[in-house]
Amino acid sequence: MLIVDDKATNRQVAATLSEMFGCTSDEVTDGHEAVQAAAIGCHDMILMDIKMPGMDGTEVTRRIRSGAGCCSAVPIIAVTANAHPTDEAFYLASGMNGVVETPLKPERLLAVMSAVLRMDEPEDEVCAA
Repeated sequence: MLIVDDKATNRQVAATLSEMFGCTSDEVTDGHEAVQAAAIGCHDMILMDIKMPGMDGTEVTRRIRSGAGCCSAVPIIAVTANAHPTDEAFYLASGMNGVVETPLKPERLLAVMSAVLRMDEPEDEVCAA
């Protein structure tokens, strides 16, 4: 998992939760680092802060999606205090796959991660009865 946030405390909380869920993580502190990390590394998911100085999370997402790196199609989850339905619609239109509000709650993050990962599974693999 790639964790993108300009605040160290937020990165630490996200990293701790990802570890609690059995995931490993890499952390970056701004949008430019996130675009570079997505271009050269392969992550299974990205947790993206929305409000960052310089380049916000929606612009970072657009750049990642338009790139040719390993992460151009991985699920991106917006992590934000601005989770009103109109904000959420904007984030999804920007190329994100889900939204989780801050402060992060383990059960909510896990639910959004699970929902986003289920969306990526081919239908024949979701229910192999």
